[in-house]
Amino acid sequence: MTVGLAAGSFTGRGSDAWLEFTQDIRHHAGTWAPTSVGLDSLVVNLPVLTRIAATGSIPVRWPAAPRTAEQQLGERRPALLALKGAFLAIVAAAAWHATAVRATALGVAATFALTPLASPPTTG
Repeated sequence: MTVGLAAGSFTGRGSDAWLEFTQDIRHHAGTWAPTSVGLDSLVVNLPVLTRIAATGSIPVRWPAAPRTAEQQLGERRPALLALKGAFLAIVAAAAWHATAVRATALGVAATFALTPLASPPTTG
């Protein structure tokens, strides 16, 4: 993780690159798109993702409306937190026993666990 932080700082903009990244993530969190990235999305959209895998066709409209998805996540929050904790513990254990290169690659799995479901846009 430290290597990734350092490498990101050497993009020509120094540590400002991370401020830009943070702003981009905040922008993403304020939008809604039919994304299937992360455990949050997997928990909410598992029936649809299973159907997509079985049929190979993506629905025209994503089934879980933003408010419905947020409500489902709220109802499943304790189980989701336990799932994320177990997932991250497994990733950490694998990284601990892996070479440095493989441990770095496992950062993708940690990102999968920590990627939040996009929040619905706020009006006001």
